[in-house]
Amino acid sequence: TLEQELTALRLYIEMEALRFKQNFNFKIINSNDIDEEDIKVPPLIIQPFVENAIKHGLMHREGEASLIISTRHFNDALEIKVIDNGIGRVASEKLKGDLPLHRSMGIQLTKERILLTDTSGDFIPEVTINDLYDIDDHPSGTEVTIKLPLL
Repeated sequence: TLEQELTALRLYIEMEALRFKQNFNFKIINSNDIDEEDIKVPPLIIQPFVENAIKHGLMHREGEASLIISTRHFNDALEIKVIDNGIGRVASEKLKGDLPLHRSMGIQLTKERILLTDTSGDFIPEVTINDLYDIDDHPSGTEVTIKLPLL
């Protein structure tokens, strides 16, 4: 259930916060129209995106770092957002610079799992990743949006 997924996610984030010495704050926000106990989601579907937000965005940020996970109904679907105010994907890639070539497959495999979500209607699951920018056009984080059919 979504409730189980969010409980596991909260434990994971709390562990990472301890590991990184509380260098970031997080919130999990559920819309009032979401019944976490009744909605089914594939297991560990949010965690890889949260892991990337922490590891590649928030841990390299100077100043207050934050992570928000939100859920809501959206056009007969479940919409899950993972929003961080980290350094952004471009800066993160630059930090990798001369590191040995390593291609992580976690996000790609998770996207493929999401696209395989069984749907009985016309809804097509989707994942979008957007870079966020402040008013001066400086990178200010990343927003991942996952849309799943209500199961």
